Amino acid sequence: MSDEPAYTDPEVFPNGRYWAEVRAAGLTDTNAVIGYDDAMGTYFFVSGLEWPDGSPVVWLGTEFEQFTSFYAMRDVIEGNGLELVDWQLRVWHRYGAGPNAR
Repeated sequence: MSDEPAYTDPEVFPNGRYWAEVRAAGLTDTNAVIGYDDAMGTYFFVSGLEWPDGSPVVWLGTEFEQFTSFYAMRDVIEGNGLELVDWQLRVWHRYGAGPNAR
């Protein structure tokens, strides 16, 4: 177990980008990104799965104040057929570029 903070209340997690794990159609995506953009006033989600052109399969929260509630965004994530498995968040700038970074 690392010494990273565990933000268990999604309505108050800090501004920034964090790793998340999602599942869809038998696939597990351990490279998804979830977070809150204070300047845009929205929660956002970007899947780690990409189309052949390199764009993310799912990218939510691209508009100002699109998701002012984490739970509203989670409902849309699930509505896209994804299951948000783990959102015990990891801070990129403090812990490196991903869950396995050293």
